[in-house]
Amino acid sequence: GAFVVTGFADAVLRFFIIFNSNWGKDEPQTLRYAIILNCSMGADGGQGTGNVLVDNGQGADTGDGALMVTALIAPDGTELAVGQSHDFDFGRVTLNADGSFTYDPRGPGFDDLDAGETEQVVFGYLLSDGTNSTVGSVETEVAGAAERNDVNEIIGTEGRDIIIGTSCNDLIRGLGGSDRMRGGAGNDWFVFDSETQNGRCERDVLVGFNWRKDTIVLGSDAEIRSIEDFGGGVRVIFEGDGDVLFIRGRGLEAENINFVQEDSFLF
Repeated sequence: GAFVVTGFADAVLRFFIIFNSNWGKDEPQTLRYAIILNCSMGADGGQGTGNVLVDNGQGADTGDGALMVTALIAPDGTELAVGQSHDFDFGRVTLNADGSFTYDPRGPGFDDLDAGETEQVVFGYLLSDGTNSTVGSVETEVAGAAERNDVNEIIGTEGRDIIIGTSCNDLIRGLGGSDRMRGGAGNDWFVFDSETQNGRCERDVLVGFNWRKDTIVLGSDAEIRSIEDFGGGVRVIFEGDGDVLFIRGRGLEAENINFVQEDSFLF
């Protein structure tokens, strides 16, 4: 089986979904996705979507006949109808016969979840090929995030990313790869650290930088070699791999960019 997250959402909360299935396999498959939920949760926000039958590159579940999901299994083992929304302390789950599901983590079980704390959530499903049935599960880890004065942390990957912030205040970490980043309307902080010494010379582009309210944050491994006005923006070159950061924004000059050290960085 497979699990693919296709949706993002709006919430000061981060959660990870892990899908495991042992249908016809010697070892259960595990696939992990990070969904970062940003800004304040709206009426339609807070949802992640996926499908328990989709091939994730490790092979889809197969049976003697066409597969269908026949039940959602609650944490207490109760079999619930598919095609309907079911509310739990950990949120709302809607699971359909074709394997598609929606998970909304807005539940009372997370009201007291502080930064650094996690809550494990598991719900199962019954899968049938018309002759035989087996049980799969979706395991969810919900991690509390510090409010940080309503600053949302958005984290990229070690590959190339396009990262777009929210209308709220954002803390953006592009990590490795040559990334293109835009903060959005709030007060935004862009963090550079060990990726400047990962053995790859990378080129990041930061657009829409507002020098009056946005900030570049330097981690302990990030050291600036040079900074200069360049091509209508500013070019920053880091020590280590010689990574280059191009910053563009209205009225931007090298002398008015605000740099701070992460170890002294306070929200």
